[in-house]
Amino acid sequence: MVIALLGALDRARALTRASESLSGFAGRIEAHVLQAPTGLQDYYPAIYGGVAALSFGIEGNSRTEIEGAADGLERHMVVAYTGLSHASGHLNWSIVQAVIDGDAAVRERLHRISVAALQGRDCLHNEDWPGLGAALDADWEARKGLAPGISTPECERMLGAARQAGAFGARLCGAGGGGCLVALAPPSRRDAVKAALANAGAQILDCAVDREGLVVEPIADAG
Repeated sequence: MVIALLGALDRARALTRASESLSGFAGRIEAHVLQAPTGLQDYYPAIYGGVAALSFGIEGNSRTEIEGAADGLERHMVVAYTGLSHASGHLNWSIVQAVIDGDAAVRERLHRISVAALQGRDCLHNEDWPGLGAALDADWEARKGLAPGISTPECERMLGAARQAGAFGARLCGAGGGGCLVALAPPSRRDAVKAALANAGAQILDCAVDREGLVVEPIADAG
């Protein structure tokens, strides 16, 4: 929503802003409103759409489009709402504090998450859906031990139900603690995974990969 509002306001002011600048501006607005540190990863899909690998490194941030992955992802992806709200800022800040304090166990888990992310990127390039599911599971196994509250018994029951119904892998989206989950399953098992998640208490959400990202359309004769 922030990206959509900024895009509309920029158009109304006849202002041209680089996409990278737009993501940074949106992040600073969010941090100011929430009075807490925020990430930048959520703005890139809103700006560009598509499927991409994001890299945040010493030399700056980069986005690499993964061509041809959208169709396959849609055929294998199941998204559901757990029914549990979460406060990702609180969870993430506790992890940042642990890293600053030199917590070796947390740093080791973050390394495992990084490895899983790179594996997932390669699997998307190769359309290796079982491998991508395994990367999701590896990420979640490392992530849920980063801080109390990232995983809950209710969430674990839902994720377990998806896997038992035939999903290649599943994890909570974002920081965990609730919110939405994503599962990857063979197309022939998607309906079974959806049914298992619904029986476990999740709300199945219709989803698709946005191909366009931010599009601003002037309304004719808006008064």
